[in-house]
Amino acid sequence: MAEKSSSDGGGERRSRARRGRGRGRSGDRSKAPSSSSPDDSSTADDGTRFDPDGGALEAADAEGGGGGDSARRSRRRRNRPAPGGSEVEELGASTGIDVLDIPSDRRPRRAGALEPGLTLKDLLPFLRPPKTVLILGASTGGGHNRTAAALHEAFKSVDRNLIVRQHDCLDLLGPDQNPQDVRLKLEGMARSPALFGETFETVEGPTGAETVDGLGQLLTELFGEKMDQMVLDKRPDQIVCTHWLPLVHLQALKDAERLNAGVCAVISDPDLHEHWVSEVVSHYLVTDDGLKARLQRAGVDPSTVTVTGTPVSPAFADGVDKEFVLRDLGLRGSAPTILLRPGGIGATERIVEVVKSLLELASINLLVVAGKNERLREELGDLEVPQGCALKAFGFVQNIHELMGVSDLLISRASPHTMAEACAAGLPALLLRPSPGIEERMADHLMRSGCVRKAYGERDLEFLVAELVKNRRYLREMQEAAGKHRRSDAAHLAVDRLTRIVN
Repeated sequence: MAEKSSSDGGGERRSRARRGRGRGRSGDRSKAPSSSSPDDSSTADDGTRFDPDGGALEAADAEGGGGGDSARRSRRRRNRPAPGGSEVEELGASTGIDVLDIPSDRRPRRAGALEPGLTLKDLLPFLRPPKTVLILGASTGGGHNRTAAALHEAFKSVDRNLIVRQHDCLDLLGPDQNPQDVRLKLEGMARSPALFGETFETVEGPTGAETVDGLGQLLTELFGEKMDQMVLDKRPDQIVCTHWLPLVHLQALKDAERLNAGVCAVISDPDLHEHWVSEVVSHYLVTDDGLKARLQRAGVDPSTVTVTGTPVSPAFADGVDKEFVLRDLGLRGSAPTILLRPGGIGATERIVEVVKSLLELASINLLVVAGKNERLREELGDLEVPQGCALKAFGFVQNIHELMGVSDLLISRASPHTMAEACAAGLPALLLRPSPGIEERMADHLMRSGCVRKAYGERDLEFLVAELVKNRRYLREMQEAAGKHRRSDAAHLAVDRLTRIVN
């Protein structure tokens, strides 16, 4: 019985030894030892496992507790100096392997190490589920959709854990609403002095009070399932409205305790009217201190109002190489450059006549943005241009920041967003026949700063252009005034504030 017990004990020890050697070989096959990572445990070809402190344990002895020769080998390995550079080169030469001298700043960083300068606080936004921002604009002709697009573009440069979506409110109307009819009503309201609760000196005839009085009922019926799907089912964390149109519907959803998202209103209009003021709005981004004061008088907490300016494309903040762009367009740098945005002048024939008269005034570069008016672009292309002048006609443009950046004077309507772009480019403007309502308010606001002048008709426009082109001192004064009011970083300021609100 004693012999059997001794035999069984020896077999058991041999079995454990075999298992230990097997684990050593298996570890060697699955993971090769790395001399450059002393923190990692590895297994040598002879079944020796290296512990994290640099010592070694024989596989069989590790199973049985260690000791003997394995302990001595462990101490020798622990006390062995690291090979020098020459020894590494000799080793490479003897094995036929090229030795790479990798600079310390290019060596692989240990797993879990942070980039230089980063802290865990910088990573917190990425450790949470992404937040969603919904931007609602409106294609009503006032530039509100372009403001929404500028915010969306600026969000792309923000290194945050955000999902940003942009939509046109007129695409989210209820099934009984016609987008074109709604658009026409809103455009008419923008030209209505009654929108601001008073009439203007330049107004002759109706003030549009009937249209404004009937607006309340319209706003309660505009939106339905499409809007609810966007603001409820998609579960945005923050809704940003660049037009006041959806505020009544959002207020109704909040009153019914269905809306959990915060709402921010971005006001690009030159003045405040009652439809911007709503309890559903938790924060306002406005163009200037004057609007902030008006909101405060309307009962809005001033701590919830931030002055950012009107958001325009972040490209305006990058600056323009004027000489390069002029050369690329084939224009002479010595001649003054005038940018014409002819919306509001009238029919195509009338615009062509205005262009002809401008080219006859002096030697100028005239840039015309025709937009969707293809007929205008074709007719301007067929014009005979006087000696010393240059004429370039464009359709829709993606580089308006470049065209404004190389121009000396803008001729345009007093659209709030166009004026914001001109201010971002430091470009003075002549405003042709501002319509009552928002445009007249915008023109009056900018005239006080000295960077714009009004033209009440084509003849008046010709006179003002001739005066500014022939007497460059007047033009320089307007350019200096425009430069003082230059604000090209409004989109980044707005996005920075919105990001802090969301997070």
